[in-house]
Amino acid sequence: MAYITPSTLSLKTCFQSKYSLPYFQRDYKWESRHFLEMLNDIQNAFMLAYDPTHGRRDVSSYAPYFLGSIITAIETNGKRPLIDGQQRITSMFIMLVFFERYIKDNGIQDTLALENFIGSVSYGERDFNIEFSEVRKEIFTKYTNDQKTLPEALDDVESIPSLNDSDRRIIEAMKSIEDALDPTIKDKVSFFIDYLMEKVQLIDISVSSESEAHRVFVTMNDRGLRLGAIELLKGYILSRITDPEDSQECHQEWVKTMSKLRDNDPEGDSLFIRNLLRAKWAITIRGKNKGDEAGDFDKINDAYHRWFEDKTREGANKSLI
Repeated sequence: MAYITPSTLSLKTCFQSKYSLPYFQRDYKWESRHFLEMLNDIQNAFMLAYDPTHGRRDVSSYAPYFLGSIITAIETNGKRPLIDGQQRITSMFIMLVFFERYIKDNGIQDTLALENFIGSVSYGERDFNIEFSEVRKEIFTKYTNDQKTLPEALDDVESIPSLNDSDRRIIEAMKSIEDALDPTIKDKVSFFIDYLMEKVQLIDISVSSESEAHRVFVTMNDRGLRLGAIELLKGYILSRITDPEDSQECHQEWVKTMSKLRDNDPEGDSLFIRNLLRAKWAITIRGKNKGDEAGDFDKINDAYHRWFEDKTREGANKSLI
């Protein structure tokens, strides 16, 4: 039986936990425009309440900004698996990293320290509160290196070998923040950081097991149409691989193969999956009479990820997974 426990968290509370990212999780897909839309929304929410006569304590009475929801599973080895919400959580992490650097570069003293919400230092190395890839760790480590000027740090970041598209989107997001900040917020950055950490809130949907968390993830994305069937199918298949190294290897192989399939046709990956499932497992087809139930061929066409999961529960498709 799955136990689902929703709770409202401020960013301050959220980043007091450490998170792991399953290998089947989506890459960071937000373009700069998506990131800046969220930043501007948060700025606007702050500016609606801010008054020049206010002190920092007055920020506690500002209306909160609702960021959305995340799905997590129970803590494992000191980290909570983040099943859904990586885009939002990573975006907020980017903001924290930016403001940590901004505070130091501009000699701002009276403000909330962000270091512990970003990570901790062990044996001289920074351990971030989100379990990133090695390349992504290097991005944030080089960016936060206060022994170098910001232009020097960015040069170091952009010279990292093996940057993928997701890594570059993160770098572009970091580079875009300062120019997008309202002048009032630059002048009252301590107030804005208080608002960001205390009043930006999200719903944490905590589920008792990682497999059940994935089921909630699929259901929520399926209903909201936030993810395509190919992403939902990938998540379901890879979530069933228990060995972390095998999961990582399969994820990398999946990404490489699907990328090749899309080289000549943006829908090439979905077309391949549909044809594969129909050729190997589809048995039934909708009858010719009105009201006849949809068969395998029809269900695969409409929502192959849902058909695959249903058949797996029935004991079919074992040879594929």
